[in-house]
Amino acid sequence: SDASYFDNEIERENQVVRQAAQQLGLEVVERGGGMLEIRSEKKSSFLKGVITEIDSAAAFKIAGDKFLTNQLLTEAQLPAPAAVSFHKSRISEAIAYFQNQSWPVVVKPRRGTGAGAGITVGVDNESDFITAFFRAALHDNLVLVEEFVTGEHFRVLVICGKAISVLKRIPAAVCGDGKSTVKELIHSLNRQRREQRSFPEVYPIPIDDDLRLALKHQGLSLGTVPERGKEIPVKTMCNYHQGGTIYEVIDLVHPDYIDLCEKAARICRVNLAGVDLIARDITRPFTGSNAAINEVNTTPSLYVHYQIQNQQKVVDVSAAFLTTLFQKR
Repeated sequence: SDASYFDNEIERENQVVRQAAQQLGLEVVERGGGMLEIRSEKKSSFLKGVITEIDSAAAFKIAGDKFLTNQLLTEAQLPAPAAVSFHKSRISEAIAYFQNQSWPVVVKPRRGTGAGAGITVGVDNESDFITAFFRAALHDNLVLVEEFVTGEHFRVLVICGKAISVLKRIPAAVCGDGKSTVKELIHSLNRQRREQRSFPEVYPIPIDDDLRLALKHQGLSLGTVPERGKEIPVKTMCNYHQGGTIYEVIDLVHPDYIDLCEKAARICRVNLAGVDLIARDITRPFTGSNAAINEVNTTPSLYVHYQIQNQQKVVDVSAAFLTTLFQKR
């Protein structure tokens, strides 16, 4: 159920914070219902999962509104995808706009897109656009139609203006064995993931509209039998909750991108920010590249930074967060 899923997510986030508090010699008081109070001799701070005291209510509203974020970044001359917002009752205006854009586009709810909810990436025909529009409208009355930016996907964690971890997010994929269908490969991979007890854990891959669209773009379906050894990306979204994998890459990132993401967090007034960046090559300077910041998120998961495939590179983001929090307050 959704309730137990959210309880689990809160507990995972709390667990990494408890461990960091212990290392830093801070006291943790369990306040019930997932609420923790972290105390030093002089200060205390409450948190529950990713909900912390570090950001203002205004910052939550700014970052929670994807269109407003987009406008603020654009006004500050930071790279953001071109975007237009439509009320869900204005589907005909949205279709007219879509027909005049270069395709594909991204369609998403203007607010409330946690874990990839209601987002469709890579829409390149009218019937898919209508489906995507209504899917987004289930999550918000306002729907965003956004330019599709090609490149690799990164999540940059910025704490009080300083980037401390950069995750490269790779969409879920299956590898052909020459005899199983895509659907069978997904089921078998999901079974392995559910049974896996070792670290890092990887979420199962949901079979949904996004997955069917990703296959369709490659001329494939759930019934296709990929040849042995062939890697098939099965999601357009790179989200960890959608079965994607992640790597820590902060040591590879060109300073230009660190600078861009730190500025983006500052412009949106977010102290604990997960800045989502799309770039073709983050090792090279930004100039002339087709990079874009597509979201600035409050309440980013800290837990996810410990779930990287290259475990030797883990950045202790919870310790960095608590250190900053207790120095600042």
